Amino acid sequence: MPLDRAEKRLISHPHYRLASEQVKTQAGTDNLDKAISQNRENLLSPVQQSVALGLSRAQTQGIDFSALTLISASLGWSPNVTVNQIKAEIEQQKKQGDLININSISDIPFAFPVAARRQGCETDERRQLRDSANTRSQQRGSLKGEGYTERLVPRVTYEMEKSIIRTIAQGKNAVTPLMASIPPQYLEGLTDGQKAATCMILKSSDQFLAIQGFAGTGKTTQFKAVMAAMGSLPDKQRPQVIGLAPTHRAVHEMQGAGIQSQTLASFLSEARQQALAGETPDYHNTVFIIDESSMMGNRDMAELYQQISRGHGRAISSGDSAQLQAIDPASPLS
Repeated sequence: MPLDRAEKRLISHPHYRLASEQVKTQAGTDNLDKAISQNRENLLSPVQQSVALGLSRAQTQGIDFSALTLISASLGWSPNVTVNQIKAEIEQQKKQGDLININSISDIPFAFPVAARRQGCETDERRQLRDSANTRSQQRGSLKGEGYTERLVPRVTYEMEKSIIRTIAQGKNAVTPLMASIPPQYLEGLTDGQKAATCMILKSSDQFLAIQGFAGTGKTTQFKAVMAAMGSLPDKQRPQVIGLAPTHRAVHEMQGAGIQSQTLASFLSEARQQALAGETPDYHNTVFIIDESSMMGNRDMAELYQQISRGHGRAISSGDSAQLQAIDPASPLS
């Protein structure tokens, strides 16, 4: 890859921009080299490093976690850091607002959509944070008196989660259904679950949908039925279908089903470069099929959904929460 192209892709990446902006903001200067040099003198203390690493470990199972889980995950990184120091750092981060006690949040929004239950179509709803907090607190009743049952979430993760849900909410009843009725021949040979999913995709007026399906339940067969049904539409009404997935294996599978596909990383990279060039996306008649979405972290999902929303497209997320999970917090279908 030519150097200038590689540099452009690096500069356009949100992780690079986020890190560089944080470094400059922390140092109070717009010069990145000077900011890096200045911040070297203010590195995290051993206990702060331990909690930072503990946060990453604690979020491997979900976006929220108990204080006890965070304490346990933060121990062992440095031999000189004690339990009491970890507790004190967690309390400090709570006071600063870097960690949020979700038991006390009054504005937790509804769960992941994805479409309302209607027309005989099954839906997938995300576990609500408040229910998670209450349930797990009850399960840890023996620790109640010690204050370890509170559920915590990093503020940056919480705000990202709200951003995703806000984008989904804005897409409710925002598009015209792809088909008013489905010719019976396109549903022949499908299981009840495949028929329900096909029905939801083709008849929904929601911009964002999700399908949860375990391995071997025939998601590829069902998507072939959707493609065949959309292929019967007149040319002007027939949408462009773009497949996205975090792995090359899933991309190849969608291509085998006749779907023009690419990796999620390449799509987002291209979208960032277009944004830097001042281009506005136009997805008015485009359907994105996102496979293996349970492997997507919230950062990528937030960016992807905002991109599709800006371009007035629609998206269908498909995945299996029982398979490999996202590296970044959190799994969209968890």
